[in-house]
Amino acid sequence: MRVGMCAMGIVLCVLFTFSACAQPDAFPKGTTLYKPDKCWNGYTLVPYEGGMILLIDMNGNVVHRWDIGTERATLLQDGHIAVM
Repeated sequence: MRVGMCAMGIVLCVLFTFSACAQPDAFPKGTTLYKPDKCWNGYTLVPYEGGMILLIDMNGNVVHRWDIGTERATLLQDGHIAVM
């Protein structure tokens, strides 16, 4: 009886583990919805792995990339970036 219950517990744990791994990513990647008439057009600075900073447009395209060794930077109004 105990062996059967233990085996059933192991099977359930394995099934729950595989079902949790099979779930789709909850956070979509890229531009998912863009309505130009509803948005203010502009650029976004995005920190990227390895100390790289990406400047992306409203369509999700990389406009420029900087390899500055840190992920902390701010885009100034005159177009320059300030590294912190």
